[in-house]
Amino acid sequence: MLAAPGRRGGAARRNLLRPLRAILRTRTSATILPVMSTLPTQFAGVTVVTKANIYFGGKVVSHTVLFSDSTKKTLGLIFAGSFHFNTDAPERMEIVAGACRVKLDGAAETRDYAAGQHFDVPGKSGFTIEVANGVCEYICSFL
Repeated sequence: MLAAPGRRGGAARRNLLRPLRAILRTRTSATILPVMSTLPTQFAGVTVVTKANIYFGGKVVSHTVLFSDSTKKTLGLIFAGSFHFNTDAPERMEIVAGACRVKLDGAAETRDYAAGQHFDVPGKSGFTIEVANGVCEYICSFL
């Protein structure tokens, strides 16, 4: 049975910390610190269009968010499947939750993206996005 926090004896505490101390001696702290996401968790002072943008029979759904400076974003969900989108203007797709695989039009390779990562799509172009399972949540910014 585990003791309550702060109730371990000195030897037990040292034994628990030994692996961590070994890591700290062999690596810099920058390599073991988690990367903090810079994605927003909310938008204040915006207008949200209530009519959903529905694509591919409901497998991709988003809502448009309008900002006071005339910029707009969409917040959306992509369910499992593979989907191709064309772009008029350049876009930045920020992954909020879940994961996806993306192939930009004209690119030779596909790349995987997870929560906290983003990819940019040129204007007058397109991309194929695939979600293997679950749901991928995103913020699309029109650049």
